Amino acid sequence: MLLANDNSEQIALWLRDARAAFVHWQSQRLLGPMQRSSFVARSNRQYAAMFGRFCAWLDAHSLGVADFEAGDLAEFLCTIDGREGKAADSTIRRYLTLLEKVVDHLHIIGVRPGEADGHEPSNPARDLLVLPEYRYREPPAPV
Repeated sequence: MLLANDNSEQIALWLRDARAAFVHWQSQRLLGPMQRSSFVARSNRQYAAMFGRFCAWLDAHSLGVADFEAGDLAEFLCTIDGREGKAADSTIRRYLTLLEKVVDHLHIIGVRPGEADGHEPSNPARDLLVLPEYRYREPPAPV
């Protein structure tokens, strides 16, 4: 088990096996004083599957969790299919929200460059969430 304060082990795990690191991180977010999660325990498998799909895409494109950018993420989102072709907007936003939380965590522990490294931390998911095509759209009012 990883200790909460041992960033070097966490960083190594994220770089070596991001899927396993994600599962571990999610389990820790649901315990005790670290219970900051907006996720519930029964959803962990779904989020792990979503993150796993993203990791598989990263692997296929020779990218890692430490170096993907907004353009890479937008390209990945185009590969997600729904039941009737293109994925629903809500599915795309669910991926972006999940990845936004992951990237924030990666900045905190030092996997992605951040303020401690003298960089302005960027979050590719957050960068996309502010664009009009990814924002939540209110359904039309009933007539």
